Amino acid sequence: MERHQDPRGHSRDGVRIDVADTGEGIPPEHLDTIFQPFVSTHRNNQNLGLGLALVQRLMTENEGRVTVVSEMGKGTTFSLWIPKATASLDRPPVPETPLSFRP
Repeated sequence: MERHQDPRGHSRDGVRIDVADTGEGIPPEHLDTIFQPFVSTHRNNQNLGLGLALVQRLMTENEGRVTVVSEMGKGTTFSLWIPKATASLDRPPVPETPLSFRP
């Protein structure tokens, strides 16, 4: 657990997940736009540019946060902070052992 301020400025417990690569990095001039829908930094034009916009929207709607740090020639790190639930959910408990599937 890690403590952060949520978008409303309240200090809350949550979990941070970092996803990093060692690729070419995102050009600094693109960092302000990568979370906008239909924006892609890929040159192949096969990507719709919806992935990061969707991630940001899901994080925002759930009072979380996504940030990015990138350095050209060294790679990019996306950090997702997911807040701890504040109320219990009406769901059955998660099994303690993984489910097994038979072919």
